[in-house]
Amino acid sequence: MWAFAAEPRFACAASVVYASSLEINPQNGCLCNHVPGALQIGDRADVLALRAPAPVLIIGAEEDREFPALGMRLSEDKLRWLWGLFGKADDAWLRMFPGGHDYSRPMRETALGFFDKYLRGVGDGSPVPEPEITTEPPDSPELYVLPDPPKDSLTMRDIAESMFAMPAATANPEDWIVLNGGLPNPVPAAVTILDDTGDKRRCVFNSEAGLTVPAIFWPAKGEARALVVLVSENGKGAAAGEFDIERLRAAGISCLAIDARGFGELKGLDLRLETYLGQAPAFAIGWDIARAAAAFGTNLKIAVVGRGPAAGLAALAAAIIEPRFSFVGGLSTLKEFTDAFRDDVPLLAIQPRANYAPALSKLRAQLKAEVIWSFMGEPDPQWAEALIRWAQR
Repeated sequence: MWAFAAEPRFACAASVVYASSLEINPQNGCLCNHVPGALQIGDRADVLALRAPAPVLIIGAEEDREFPALGMRLSEDKLRWLWGLFGKADDAWLRMFPGGHDYSRPMRETALGFFDKYLRGVGDGSPVPEPEITTEPPDSPELYVLPDPPKDSLTMRDIAESMFAMPAATANPEDWIVLNGGLPNPVPAAVTILDDTGDKRRCVFNSEAGLTVPAIFWPAKGEARALVVLVSENGKGAAAGEFDIERLRAAGISCLAIDARGFGELKGLDLRLETYLGQAPAFAIGWDIARAAAAFGTNLKIAVVGRGPAAGLAALAAAIIEPRFSFVGGLSTLKEFTDAFRDDVPLLAIQPRANYAPALSKLRAQLKAEVIWSFMGEPDPQWAEALIRWAQR
């Protein structure tokens, strides 16, 4: 499907037990199926339609639970409508077969008939009988592509790392926003207080349509000079121990710890769906941080501090999304996107298609805020002192 969409030399294509509509089951397939940014194009039918009206056959199985029959039929409807715009609806085929996820003999015979018609100009597309064959034993040496792999062969990880050899084409933060699919439509960041003990309020606020973010708010002692949004990868409950909140409150800084998506109460983010969007989890967390500032930071100076590879990257994203942040701190975070190849970096810190993104050092350099950073393996800087000085100016 993807090769057909990308390469015009392919005259036609047959996609077997894959092109089911994501509207029916968006979570299907193993990780290798999830091309970053696919939903920026659309559904699977829209990917195939990049080549409309070149002939296309999609094959499905009635009992395929991952790529369900209902989704295959919805893809057929979309393909025939799209091909119909060119007067070629009959060149978009769906053929369904009994059984589960498979490439059975009847499926293969159907594909042969399709290729005979559209490649060779032979027949009417009816299935072509496959001759009887005896398959090789599964341990046959004839099945090995490389019985003795060369010593200088590359792994997929090697290939991915090599993509960063070319410098990023842009240093523009706006291009990073576009790479991540743009910004959601803002909704009113309404705050609902769940529990108020005076020194601490448990609450939720709206980040985007359908998403409420849990938070803990500690008001400043005395007159509030500023608000800081605090993000810990261990969740909002760990914030009091990680960020010296009482010291900040005593200096006139109200503190807001949030469970942005992926952390605390909102852990379990489906990274496959994020990959479909082409959106880095840390970028989405940055949006949650920006909306937290909108909900709680009216008429105050605002700051953000994130601790950890993903949370520190999210603090950077928040400052790019919301220029009102005039103090930004990232603690124990990524220095460059290539740090994500380290085994101790959580998947929430991964940027899909990072080789197309501006370098993190260049993004940090674009900020007009007061900043303080530390990178993985480094000791904490004197961030609290710097934050207090900033608040008291």
